[in-house]
Amino acid sequence: MVTDNERMLTGGFYAEMTLSYDASIAQEKGGRPFGVDSLRAIQLSKREVLDVLAKGRQDFSTSEWRDLLLRSVGFEPGTLSDRAKDALLLRMVPFVERNYNMVELGPRGTGKSHLFQQVSPYAHLISGGKATVARMFVNNATGQRGLVCQYDVVCFDEVSGVSFDQKDGVNIMKGYMESGEFSRGKESIRADGSVVLVGNFEVDVEHQQRIGHLFGPLPPELQSQSGIGDEPLECGQIWTLSPGGQDEHPGLFRLEATEGPGSGVRVLNNPVPAAFKESIRCAEQNLYARAPQLVGDRDPRAHEFSVQLRGFDAARSGAKTAVAALIALSSALLKKSVRGGLVVVGEVTLGGTIEPIHSAVTLAELAVEKGAKSLLLPVACRRQLFDLSDEMATKLDIEFYQDGRDALLKALVD
Repeated sequence: MVTDNERMLTGGFYAEMTLSYDASIAQEKGGRPFGVDSLRAIQLSKREVLDVLAKGRQDFSTSEWRDLLLRSVGFEPGTLSDRAKDALLLRMVPFVERNYNMVELGPRGTGKSHLFQQVSPYAHLISGGKATVARMFVNNATGQRGLVCQYDVVCFDEVSGVSFDQKDGVNIMKGYMESGEFSRGKESIRADGSVVLVGNFEVDVEHQQRIGHLFGPLPPELQSQSGIGDEPLECGQIWTLSPGGQDEHPGLFRLEATEGPGSGVRVLNNPVPAAFKESIRCAEQNLYARAPQLVGDRDPRAHEFSVQLRGFDAARSGAKTAVAALIALSSALLKKSVRGGLVVVGEVTLGGTIEPIHSAVTLAELAVEKGAKSLLLPVACRRQLFDLSDEMATKLDIEFYQDGRDALLKALVD
């Protein structure tokens, strides 16, 4: 058998056995009541398995091939409607498509997690939804890559319990699901692993729709579109609104800056949006030129900064965000956090001049929509906000700044 199946002993499973038991033999002295009725070899796939499958596919119609795929993972297609077959195949897309993220919600006991636990060794199931940032993404101490780098699919078995050991864990995961990359320290890491979130309805679907919405089982951190909260962010992080430009609408971004030994500013996004690259250039030069006023006796030229831009809307350019970038760099160097719930708007030129903003009302309304508590704007926007509705004005604490130093002082936690 080993000769006929040359790869049989190369994996952890070698054969599938059917055993028999004879009770009468068991009564005999020294009897051996167990016997082997059949033995089916199990061996790892050959390297050319995809070529073999592609060749065999020619002998099947589309309908027949679909049924074969379903049978290969334990489903009997003869009992399923065409829609049910398509739904089951859709659940398998994360196994073959890079960074294909999916949410699957339904009643308990319907086998939602079975596919990700029993069918493929290239999927990993996180039971209970609890994970660590080091295990999921990368261990900064050892450099060991996490689950999204090791597996095709990482599935959270109970989405309502999704939590991480660090408070920014969910935001790191949301950023990874959006872009396929994450940053820890100075390095931006790309990974191909898909993320699947599986959850349960405590009531039937119709009742769930009556009492709320179908995404009710998701934890609040995942339901939030913006992630803006009242707590201060980590040092070097800041929320900002880009006014957009040309064909791009305004959008919410979070800037994340870290510092270490070296020099210069490195943007981790790949590729770097041209507009954001210009904003970072202006922020960097202002930090160098006005270091005593911004960071005291610290020398920013003796530090290397790594910056990442995370978008939370359709906007991607990060245009006109230099003031927020300047605050993020200073915050990272000073080891001081930005106030919780604050969003900063504005662009500073290479010479230190604050550029005018022409859409202050739109940006204030967007800040309210995204859950911001405070908005920091150039003082030149003050007259525009006379047109802001009373309802919006009562939901947002609006502050103004004159220059980069003023913006920094008002943004940092006291």
